[in-house]
Amino acid sequence: MGQQQAARVAGLLSQRPLSAVYSSPMRRALETARAIAAHCRVEVVVRDELIECNVGRWEGLSWDGIREEFPQDYENFQRDPSRFPYLGGETYAEVARRAVPVLEQLLEEHKGGEFVVVAHNIVNRVSVATFLGFDLARAKEIHQANGGVNVIRREDGRTQLLTLNSAFHLEGESAQ
Repeated sequence: MGQQQAARVAGLLSQRPLSAVYSSPMRRALETARAIAAHCRVEVVVRDELIECNVGRWEGLSWDGIREEFPQDYENFQRDPSRFPYLGGETYAEVARRAVPVLEQLLEEHKGGEFVVVAHNIVNRVSVATFLGFDLARAKEIHQANGGVNVIRREDGRTQLLTLNSAFHLEGESAQ
């Protein structure tokens, strides 16, 4: 399903005059970035800062299991993931501190042009929240589908979110 989603995103973006494609170093993000880059004949540039949030000891666990085994940590995280980390991992604020400056830099470098960044759920959530001026404690409320597209524009020093989590190109696919 992930490969089908990547192909549909690539198809959607294939008609855009993309000057660059950036990606997290993680395998699924890279595969998606490569599918997009193949359509616009550019190389994928890996940016380590775009890697997904480190979820620490909770990696591979279900939310129900986390709630049972780590009730206080779970409650704190649910209340404010910007201050309370995934146990042994990162907070949303830490993710924002490493990822948002890279996005800001890319927006400046590509003024007037179009480029793609392929990242991950938490990276996308905290970035969108930051650009919208939302409290990072509420960033988990911003839904991000696998293969969803956010369109961000920087113009006259202002950053605008033009499209949030567009997933029309995934119709017939599970956009979870």
